[in-house]
Amino acid sequence: MAVRRKNAIVRLGVTLGLAALAVALGSLLRPEGPRATGSSGASGKEGRLPKRRKPRRSILRSRPGPVPWVFFGKGARSSMASYEAVLEAAVDAHAELRAGRTEWSDTLIELEATAEAFEIARECSDAHLAPEEVCEYTLDRVLEPDPDGGRWGSVAFARARASEGASEGCAAYAACVAEFQAGRPVPLPPGADEPLGLTWTTRDARNDPVFRNIEPLRREIAMMAEDLEAARAMEPPPDRPDWAYVLAHEAADLEWRMALLEELEEAEEKP
Repeated sequence: MAVRRKNAIVRLGVTLGLAALAVALGSLLRPEGPRATGSSGASGKEGRLPKRRKPRRSILRSRPGPVPWVFFGKGARSSMASYEAVLEAAVDAHAELRAGRTEWSDTLIELEATAEAFEIARECSDAHLAPEEVCEYTLDRVLEPDPDGGRWGSVAFARARASEGASEGCAAYAACVAEFQAGRPVPLPPGADEPLGLTWTTRDARNDPVFRNIEPLRREIAMMAEDLEAARAMEPPPDRPDWAYVLAHEAADLEWRMALLEELEEAEEKP
């Protein structure tokens, strides 16, 4: 997840494309209520992450292997067969956004561009991935509109499957991420009044050791803040309809690192 080069946001967002951003930063999600698009998901004290939900490790250990894992969100109103039927017509929202369908921007920002998404990835990777392991998996989700109408819905169904040949730890990591997705409130594209299927194959890696050392992390934060300020001052590149998502993703990564730095500093101060 670490982005270690000068002007990282500009290169990741413009040169390498969104797929590279996903590889570098990871994915997965958190359940909380509606809020302004692009905010980072922190609550309470500035820079603090919300209270963590721990992965259900006992369940994840009970069925290892690259098989589908399924989770239902609280309040899901249909059967697994119904949700799987929706997923037969699933779209890759990242590809849709890159192709100019900007109505997916708010959805992806809420699902992935939050400080808690990075924290969840860290917890899941620390629990299940070996050092330097890269995990490729497919995450399928069904977004269901709220029965009362409006733009908001929730992740009613999440399904994860590690790619062929993946380790048991990778399968458990994918399930961990999917579990946090289930039940998450999310804004839907305008006009969506039926369940929507999303599919995404991505690759995540175990967190870099920089996240456990105060001084390297402090330098990383300073560099990222400078890069983000410069990127925000740019005119949006005409060939990047996903630019708002790229900036929100980087801002969430930065906020998550700042909260982590605060945790490390407080731990160091304790006798």
